[in-house]
Amino acid sequence: MYFGFICRGLDSYAYLRLVFSQWLFIKRISKIMNLVQISNLFNQICLALNVAQPNTVGFYHYGYYSDINTNIQNNWTGANNVGSLYPKVQLLYPDGTIEIKEKSVKNNINLNLVFSDLQYYNNDSSYNARSIIEVQRDLETLAVNVLSEFNRIGRGSQYQIGITSPINIDYFSDAHNDSLVVIQVTFSIFYLNDCPLLTADISALPNNFNDVPPATNDLELL
Repeated sequence: MYFGFICRGLDSYAYLRLVFSQWLFIKRISKIMNLVQISNLFNQICLALNVAQPNTVGFYHYGYYSDINTNIQNNWTGANNVGSLYPKVQLLYPDGTIEIKEKSVKNNINLNLVFSDLQYYNNDSSYNARSIIEVQRDLETLAVNVLSEFNRIGRGSQYQIGITSPINIDYFSDAHNDSLVVIQVTFSIFYLNDCPLLTADISALPNNFNDVPPATNDLELL
């Protein structure tokens, strides 16, 4: 309807030019993402949730699962005088697939976010009377807020990433440390990657390596 209105009276060639220019504009403002930016977006969301409601998140980190027991220094801990605080959000190393069509690249990756908090204790070691299931409930609420904001922000024209699968949640307690309650959230996302810039010119290679199609003898033996 929109294009039909603005293109009324245009011939088909002019219409196609207008549609193409609109597509180029959308493509220019669309954000090409990579793994660092995805982690940074989770970091920013956790920071922003803390601004909206202080102490919502105490720490964010991308790394090994074993880092749950490691005192990491990053933008959340500063000089690291007191260590990382709870609740913690950790993005584990992902796995995924890459769809390449000529010079267009689309990624689909499976992410694991770990949310953890203490039972019985606050960050200052004062007593907290929450039961395990109450801590799990609070962590689930935090996970829903983080992921809903990731999906809302990510699907904007400046990012064009988003969650593409149901979200699975596993609930644990005392698995790594006494009184540590953990939920692990797994889901898949898509995002557009940078177009490949390198070009392989086979014909420019030295003799014996520039055959098109490749020679039948093993090039590793030359």
